[in-house]
Amino acid sequence: MAKPTLSLFSSIAIFLTLLNLATSQDSLSFSFNNFEQEAERNLILQGDAHIDPNVLQLTRTDSNEISVGRALYLAQVHLSDKSTNRLANLQIQFSFSLKSRGSSHPADGLAVFLAPADTTIPPGSNGGLLGLFEPANALNASANKVIAVEFDTFFDRSSNAWDPSYTHIGIDVNSIKSAKTVRWDRRDDQILNVLVTYTASSRTLAVSATYPDGKKYELSHEVDFAKELPEYVRVGFSAATGQQFQSHTLHSWSFTSVLLNTVTMENEYLVFTRGIEK
Repeated sequence: MAKPTLSLFSSIAIFLTLLNLATSQDSLSFSFNNFEQEAERNLILQGDAHIDPNVLQLTRTDSNEISVGRALYLAQVHLSDKSTNRLANLQIQFSFSLKSRGSSHPADGLAVFLAPADTTIPPGSNGGLLGLFEPANALNASANKVIAVEFDTFFDRSSNAWDPSYTHIGIDVNSIKSAKTVRWDRRDDQILNVLVTYTASSRTLAVSATYPDGKKYELSHEVDFAKELPEYVRVGFSAATGQQFQSHTLHSWSFTSVLLNTVTMENEYLVFTRGIEK
């Protein structure tokens, strides 16, 4: 009896199934149009972060005391594969609002960030450190593994010497001193819609933030995620207050990541298919 062999159709079908399986394991997608109590099952809440009806509060809302809070998505993001030089494309969309609640100088701000999977709130990271960096190493990039987009509402060169002298959006690469900033007008109790993208082919992190009336703020910075972060990370939000106060309210959040194939893998695919055709 002749040995059974796979048909061309079967071979291709098996390959595509395996390819699809690999792709699904290398991608992550989720969406919160609002934050009901069920959302907490998929979140890691740290510090003062808590869910109110339909929204996620990152800091306290009933006190002007020092507050730090963070919320991370439970599943890890496969950001890169250093053995194959693969790197992920990312898209993060979210909306948030800030409310001074009587503070004359509302502070301090919030950030969306990527960090190692075991990340926790650094000690002493309240105020201008935004719950991201401990004071001793806040400006030491070699001591940190965190990339963030910050929305900083407080500037005081006497206490936050690293900040520009205006409210701003900044891109932080392992340091509280932003690698790139753009002036931003904080509006009390108004929703800001934000889109953050990372394009693996150009290593470009880009930010676009828009108010309902169309006022837009944009900036971008080239950064190699594979060099600055581990292969698996968590994505989340962080916010903090110090001597001044404001609430930091997240209204919605969606995220998509796809670990891309490299040219080497594409060539391997061509070799495979050409072998079948022969």
